[in-house]
Amino acid sequence: MELDEKYIAGFFDGEGCIYASQRVDKKGYNSSTLKIQIAQCNLEVLELIQQKYGGSILEHKNKMKANWRQAWVWQVPAHKAVAFLESVLPYLVVKKEQAELALEFQGLVSSRLSPTKLTVDELLKRQILVKKIKELKKI
Repeated sequence: MELDEKYIAGFFDGEGCIYASQRVDKKGYNSSTLKIQIAQCNLEVLELIQQKYGGSILEHKNKMKANWRQAWVWQVPAHKAVAFLESVLPYLVVKKEQAELALEFQGLVSSRLSPTKLTVDELLKRQILVKKIKELKKI
């Protein structure tokens, strides 16, 4: 069985998460991160998503209560997150704006493939995008 982008987008809207972070060390070097995750108790659906987009599936290691079922987390790093987001973007509703900001964020990160000192403008743009993504999660 193969899942189509519409199904995956709806699934991601409900169960997924977009993480973006931007840090600069004392020397001014950039550390930018974009990660996509979906947590779920049904391992089969995560395996189907993994077949289509790569990434890894890990056992969810939160403190579990006795009546909780085992959960799993599918995640992809930045370079694969872009392909995933571009694929599901037309069908997203809840996370559409977050996904657009994440793609913009990663576009800025990708322009610097090696650790480099950021210009003030680059740093500000990345920090603003991270802040906007985090604010959208609170809505």
